[in-house]
Amino acid sequence: MIHRHPPLKIPGPVLVAALIFMGSTVALSSETAFSALRALDESGVLADGDRIVGMVGFYGEPEPAQWLLLTRRAAREMSMREYVVSHGRVRSHRDFRRRKNEDYPTIPLPADVMQVDSIEAHEIAAGLAGKRGIAFDTAHYQLRCREEKREPVWMISLVDRNQVSVGVLYISALSGRVLRTVWHSFDPDGGDGETRAGQCRPREVAMAPAAR
Repeated sequence: MIHRHPPLKIPGPVLVAALIFMGSTVALSSETAFSALRALDESGVLADGDRIVGMVGFYGEPEPAQWLLLTRRAAREMSMREYVVSHGRVRSHRDFRRRKNEDYPTIPLPADVMQVDSIEAHEIAAGLAGKRGIAFDTAHYQLRCREEKREPVWMISLVDRNQVSVGVLYISALSGRVLRTVWHSFDPDGGDGETRAGQCRPREVAMAPAAR
């Protein structure tokens, strides 16, 4: 049974560490984000009170070769642990302490109420890109919670074959609602390439994977 927890949030240093684990190997994987969450929950490695607060995946085609999941340690306030999960198994982990000024997720993911998996989020993003005539090669994923509303939000960065970002989309993991889009390309309608739903403005975290 998955430990269902409240919302999330991920920092730059964690993403850099994630890229170290990723290395330069990219392979197709049928494992979705929710599958990786279940794999970690069922592995027995989580200590009592530990909470999953965020996850990232890079070079999804549409799914990434592996997922990196961040947990907040219950025993120590500033202690974090990062797990690498692929093909239903926990491959490795590392412990570290976050500094007060670092933008790490702290709000647990509400896995029991999340409805939109990575594959659905990818379909939504690909559909919107297609309507604009924007081509992309792979997708980078980040799942974390909005601090103000504690809502889990997908941030999907679409990149072309030259590893240049062509768009970033924010999608609710609860409803699939598109909260915000930013297109890094010419807008045929003369706009600035950005649209938002209401006043939703999830905080962006730099996602700059190393070249494959």
